[in-house]
Amino acid sequence: MKNGVHLILMTEAAEYGDINAQFKLGMCYYKGEGIKKSYVDAYKWFYVARTSATEQDNAACKTTSKVMTAAQIAKAETRARK
Repeated sequence: MKNGVHLILMTEAAEYGDINAQFKLGMCYYKGEGIKKSYVDAYKWFYVARTSATEQDNAACKTTSKVMTAAQIAKAETRARK
């Protein structure tokens, strides 16, 4: 489980483009580790991390999208573009 300070620092790093932090933050949201589970926010961070085009990031997006509605995916992609 992640603590609050760790999540704040990870979020800041993710927002500044750290691909590793983006993926890890997505996993926290996906699993609900230290933060409220949110497939929308998980997909958002996996989607952002996909810019690195790694197989892990692409697989995470695909796996998460299987438990989401089309509306949730659209919402996550909109958030990712901001």
